[in-house]
Amino acid sequence: MSSPTEIATLAASAVVGAMANGTWSYLRGRCTELLEKHIPDGVESLLGRFDSYEETLEDTEPENRQVVTSTLTRVAARDLADVAGRSPDAAEDIRALADAAASVSGGEIVNIGTTFKNIEVGGDFNVSGRDNNITKGA
Repeated sequence: MSSPTEIATLAASAVVGAMANGTWSYLRGRCTELLEKHIPDGVESLLGRFDSYEETLEDTEPENRQVVTSTLTRVAARDLADVAGRSPDAAEDIRALADAAASVSGGEIVNIGTTFKNIEVGGDFNVSGRDNNITKGA
């Protein structure tokens, strides 16, 4: 099992990534639910900090964005580690936050499909998932 810090780092990366790609408004709702469950007295404070992180990212010049994103991810990880450390249930909810962020795109076309080319099999070829492209070998 991962430590609260490891879980929080994963979630922080997803949260700051959502801020960078325009999906923070969706993820903010998920954060609100999670924080109300685990730190009801600290919801507004932490969400206020997260909103300020998003504003900072929006105001950052493209050439500085990677450094700022990295810094904000570390800061957000500390914030989330405090929540994840409260209980195993809180840690699991923080981990689910990372999964929630991964499940939504920023309105852009995201190529997450798998392409198989020149497939030669002696029987059935089974594949499942989304956006799979299979072409027959020559």
